[in-house]
Amino acid sequence: MNHMKVTIGRLFYNWGMLVFRYKVVSLIGLLALFFGLLSQIPNITVDTSSEGFLHADDPVLVDYQAFRDQYGRDEFIVIAIRAEELFSLEFLGVLKEIHHRLENQVPHLGELTSLINARRVYGRNDSLVVEDLFEQWPETEQDLLDIKNAVISSPHYTNFLVDQELQYTALVVRINYLENRPIVPETSAAWGISPLLSFLMPADDDGVVRDQTDIDSAATANVELVPLSGEQLSEAVTQIRAIVDAYKKQGLEIYVAGSSMVFEDVKASMHSNMKVFVGSALLIIIVVLGGIFRRPSGVILPLVTVVLSVLSTVSVMAILGVSIKLPTQILPSFILAVGVGDSIHLLSYFYRRFNQTGDKQEALSYSLGQVGVPLVMTSLTTALGLLSFAFAEIAPVAELGIYASVGVGFALLYTLVLLPVLISICPIKQNTSKVQSNEQSKDQIDSLLSSVGRFSTSQPGLVFFTSLLIVAISLNGITLIQVSHDPLGWLPAQSDIRLSTNVIDQRLKGSNALEVIVDTGQEYGVVEPQFLTQIDSLGTEIMLWQDSSVAVGSVRSLVDYVKEINQALNGGDDQHYIIPDNRALIAQELFLFEFSGSDDLEMVTDHDFKQVRISMKLPWTDVLRYGDLLDRVEKQFNNAFPASYNITFTGVTMLLGRTLQAVVQSTLVSYLFAGCVISLLMIVLMGNLKIGLISLVPNLFPIVCVLGLMGYAGLPLDMFTMLIGSIAVGVAVDDTIHFMHRFQSEYRKTNNLDLAVENTLHSTGRAMLSTSVVLSLGFFVFCLSDMGNLYAFGLLTGAAIILALLADFLIAPALLKLVHKT
Repeated sequence: MNHMKVTIGRLFYNWGMLVFRYKVVSLIGLLALFFGLLSQIPNITVDTSSEGFLHADDPVLVDYQAFRDQYGRDEFIVIAIRAEELFSLEFLGVLKEIHHRLENQVPHLGELTSLINARRVYGRNDSLVVEDLFEQWPETEQDLLDIKNAVISSPHYTNFLVDQELQYTALVVRINYLENRPIVPETSAAWGISPLLSFLMPADDDGVVRDQTDIDSAATANVELVPLSGEQLSEAVTQIRAIVDAYKKQGLEIYVAGSSMVFEDVKASMHSNMKVFVGSALLIIIVVLGGIFRRPSGVILPLVTVVLSVLSTVSVMAILGVSIKLPTQILPSFILAVGVGDSIHLLSYFYRRFNQTGDKQEALSYSLGQVGVPLVMTSLTTALGLLSFAFAEIAPVAELGIYASVGVGFALLYTLVLLPVLISICPIKQNTSKVQSNEQSKDQIDSLLSSVGRFSTSQPGLVFFTSLLIVAISLNGITLIQVSHDPLGWLPAQSDIRLSTNVIDQRLKGSNALEVIVDTGQEYGVVEPQFLTQIDSLGTEIMLWQDSSVAVGSVRSLVDYVKEINQALNGGDDQHYIIPDNRALIAQELFLFEFSGSDDLEMVTDHDFKQVRISMKLPWTDVLRYGDLLDRVEKQFNNAFPASYNITFTGVTMLLGRTLQAVVQSTLVSYLFAGCVISLLMIVLMGNLKIGLISLVPNLFPIVCVLGLMGYAGLPLDMFTMLIGSIAVGVAVDDTIHFMHRFQSEYRKTNNLDLAVENTLHSTGRAMLSTSVVLSLGFFVFCLSDMGNLYAFGLLTGAAIILALLADFLIAPALLKLVHKT
């Protein structure tokens, strides 16, 4: 194995000679590759939607897409307004104005419901009337009182458009999920002509309903349904917020909440954070490089290398149609930090050799021969650590693993090809005084490193058993870790969306939803009285649950329409707010409702009346708290209906719950993969079983410590903190490889472990110190984020890298001493 490393090192030496000789050709080829990739960057998109968390073939997401295709967007935006007196002409005038502004100015508006256009159903002369609550604008106090009484007497409005104390009213906005694109008609099935006619009207012997001969000609043309893009949804949300903010400035107490608003705020925060992250990472790199090399080329050349690595990686994502999502927003600053470490190692050797010899070509070839092998090894282990995420069930985490690995590959490519080309072309002056200053600097940095090395090799038992004690304490902390997924909780506690969500959840009993679809598999199966009664009983029972971790604010379904219609057709008598016990009567009443011009049934049942939709309004909370409720709801529905019925639980709540489950599964898989693969690879790369096993300890030690710290500090395992382990292992192993590679070389020369450790720390140790500073600061920049999850991720990952460096400087030499016994 050692012979192979020497051979490969010689190949890298020759590579340096070749690149120097053909520098112009190499540069032209690299620039052609880069600008070809760069041309695709304008196509990159951003996706922060809840469905973007899962893979396209995830069963939960497949069910969710089927639900949306049938019923449209389940997410709703609630705009709540507080008033001293809701039913006053002055306030209702303002409400009407807001309603009309939203109606006329919000693009891609699917449905807007408020008191202004709320449904009012009543009977008149044996007919059913369905009209707006404010069909006639009130002019007198009596008119206002009649409307107020209508609202109070109907359960349809409470916790939906008004709160129980009549202090808040809501405008409920639903944005279109699909946009219509006309195509050639294919079928006659359309909601414009009710299928209930075929149920109510007799058929001839051949089964054809003769009175529907004109149905096909009356049916409207079908349309192709194309989902709204993220940009289009953002347009709608931005306009809603602009209207709300305008009325806030006028002194109106107004709140807005809903999952679309949450994810839009997360997206906006992500945009602003990315600028801070990238800018801060670049500034840190410039300062550190300037401090290390103290010459312009030492700053500019690595900077060009890492910036091109970032742009190339993002370009590949754009070419493959992969959006930037929440976890992948860390890619640019991550690649900057990792990529510059490669440059530091190469330039550290080059400048030292060039200052000694003055021969640029020889210094470049020598440096590549020295660091080429460890650079390839470290890039490979880092990429494998990141690729452990490729198996994650969270789509953006899997994408992060794949494209961070691509970024590491680009960083290696540009370090081994572009950086040598730039070194060859750029004028670099020999600095002979630097050789002397390096000797002087050893009094400061090298004396510190020597002290660390001597302590570790002279007190190996103390270092080892202290490490074991720390690991034991950390393992106990790991047992305290809680799993979490709460996108709203990522935002600052005093952010407008969090404050508004709290108000709306308290006053209007929820800003999130759980959807249940019960498919009977039979045409007109949902008009069976027994079936509707069962749905009604389940809804009533769920509303009475007091011991659940999350209270259900309301349960709405086809049942509410049937009871409301039946009451209206019986003089508004409260005793008739029931489900009729006659199947044909239910069908007739629903047909009258449709015939009145209302299309509301589209939102609660399908065209053939085979399935019913039950919507449960829930408060927004950490998904972990939904667990008990979701389990109970699933159990109740599955026990209530025959096994032949297909019951689907879906909606944003289920997506978030599936994401939480995926966090746990993905963490276990990625950590296991990274640990096993990197362990085997380290043993192979080191060419020595003992050295390979020893090299694992400094990499596992910081991970255990940081996870233990998470448990003690009460920091949850979420979509971001789950990344810490595999990223830290993949990155920290770089230093270990450089250390062990250099140690083996020095030990072969001296056959003295203490001296080999000291020489390793004086050479490779200095570069390790520099790269660890860059890497840790590159992650600490995430602490500048206003999002709590990114703050925790940056703090813990940066801490893991520092701990990994200390482990390499202290634990690795101690273990080597114990194993070699010299």
